[in-house]
Amino acid sequence: MNSHITIGLAGHIDHGKTALTKALTNIDTDRLKEEKERRISIENGFAYLDLDEHHRAAVIDVPGHEKFIRQMIAGVAGIDMVLIVIAADEGVMPQTKEHIDILTLLGLKEAFVILTKVNLADEEWLDLVESEVKQDLSETPFAGAPIFKVDSLSHEGIDGLRQAVIEKCNKIKPKNTNEPFRLPIDDVFTLRGFGTIARGTIFNGSIQQGEEIILLPKGKKTKARSIQVYYKDKEKAFAGQRAAINLLGVSRDEVRRGDVLVSDRKVYIPTDRIDVDIQTAKGINHPIKQRMPIVCHTGTAAVMGRIILFDRNKVNGGERFYAQLQLDKPIVAKKGDRFILRRPTPAETIGGGIVIDVQVSKHRFGEQTVRKLEQKAKGSPEDLVMQALYEHTMLDKKELIKATGLPHDICHKVIQNFIEQSIAVPLDQEHFACQIMIEAIKKQLLQSLERYHDQFPMRLGRPKAEWLKTVSAPDAIIQKAFQQLKDQHLIMADGPVIRRAEFVPHLPKAWQTRMNNAVLKLKEQGLKVEAWVDICKNQEIPDHYHIELRQFLLNTGQAVLLDDQHIADCGKFMNQVQKLKDHTNEQFTVQEAKEILGLTRKYLMPFLECCDLKGLTKREDNSRKWLIKSLDHLIIS
Repeated sequence: MNSHITIGLAGHIDHGKTALTKALTNIDTDRLKEEKERRISIENGFAYLDLDEHHRAAVIDVPGHEKFIRQMIAGVAGIDMVLIVIAADEGVMPQTKEHIDILTLLGLKEAFVILTKVNLADEEWLDLVESEVKQDLSETPFAGAPIFKVDSLSHEGIDGLRQAVIEKCNKIKPKNTNEPFRLPIDDVFTLRGFGTIARGTIFNGSIQQGEEIILLPKGKKTKARSIQVYYKDKEKAFAGQRAAINLLGVSRDEVRRGDVLVSDRKVYIPTDRIDVDIQTAKGINHPIKQRMPIVCHTGTAAVMGRIILFDRNKVNGGERFYAQLQLDKPIVAKKGDRFILRRPTPAETIGGGIVIDVQVSKHRFGEQTVRKLEQKAKGSPEDLVMQALYEHTMLDKKELIKATGLPHDICHKVIQNFIEQSIAVPLDQEHFACQIMIEAIKKQLLQSLERYHDQFPMRLGRPKAEWLKTVSAPDAIIQKAFQQLKDQHLIMADGPVIRRAEFVPHLPKAWQTRMNNAVLKLKEQGLKVEAWVDICKNQEIPDHYHIELRQFLLNTGQAVLLDDQHIADCGKFMNQVQKLKDHTNEQFTVQEAKEILGLTRKYLMPFLECCDLKGLTKREDNSRKWLIKSLDHLIIS
């Protein structure tokens, strides 16, 4: 049994919606003193219909008077099926038609037509009314809707209608309860001892007693102290149900109709500018013009704003087009939401449509903008996910649902297929990115590394942290690009530095001869070397290459660092180490080394200290002890 259902009653004033609600549910929805005195509905009335012993459906009786059209739109927002109520003695009236237009623009398809007050009409008149109804509905989604003839006071036909409604409720597909929670508020009141209570139809997800929620657009955090569904206390309420939520720490003055309770601010973000796909009503009295004032009804909110056209300056009735709504106040909507547009003066319903995107900026006038909006509006689930990944660089699961407007299960399925096909890449357990984006970052990183190698050909590579900062992207994407480059063996890591896999440090071609002469000079001098800067200057090597060349020789094992000013040819250095090792015992003194190598203290001490530093020897008082037994296969770095 599907009890996550909300049923709306719509139709012209005084056509018997409230009486029908009472006949079906035994609940009088006119609760205000003024409503009872004037015998009309001013606010939306709420009741429930027992589907069986354990399940109930919500019933909303909306006002039929043209002055209360805002309340009507707020009431039918989120309903699953509608009972279009038409008095048999009057037939289809102006508000009947406007309500049908609104229901059509909201995308509702499930409907029953109820001819009430049948005791006031004879059979011939009933046949004429029924024929008129069928004609008026023939070009709407409600063409072919079942027609029921009832009298609410005598209860004629009520039992049959009730049973048909119950059977229909069981066939309606339940809403997805796995999405983040959202409840547009249509009623706020206080109860002594409880405080502020907000009521509405849950559009998305579910709410648990004690759960932290957020009141938007204010951004105030609160908790669901308690929950009622159809006047019964519940620990949890689900999408499709009407719920009353007792808000913790929120005053009555802080909440109003049109506000929204949500569980996740990443998915539901207040916005004052939305891209939209609009269908105009056929019978509008005046064309829609560029930047014309409008009232946008979405969820239970009604906000003034202006309509911005991109490929025309005027729209007539019955046309479909893409536009942007610039609103005076923020609303809380998501991609795929339905909305209604009304002209503030003279008041009339001019159209409605679907939200394409809620995180938008201003667009330029022209066909290019229209094509972009059309792609957003008409794309397949795969197209929508791909476009979202393109536009947002990286998204987590909740942000992806918000950006695409797709149900949780469809969004999850598409992204998993994309991962299997290497179209998308998981950055962690929650975030995803498009592989094309990763490839672009990889290309930028490789090009950056190539430029670095060209500029500094003698260096082993570039420090990783410095290199990764050369591209602009979220850190998770950069790290994923780096890992892929490494896995594909396109780069190599030498300690903290990175180089392209095919790169080998080398002398710059323009200075190769002079640098080779400096290396030859180093070999000739052995351990009796000049200061490195003097060797370079003698060979007329530019100053900025002195340190670069020295580090190149050290990195490639061609030289050994003796001290800050001196380096020695590695081969010459090792020859002297071997000579000293061959002519000494396990320990030797400075004087012994001086005699064996024929060096003065100027050259000898840097050599011995270098041996200590390289782990070849260890100083003990006035002597040194060998730490190695043999120089075979020894590599000096």
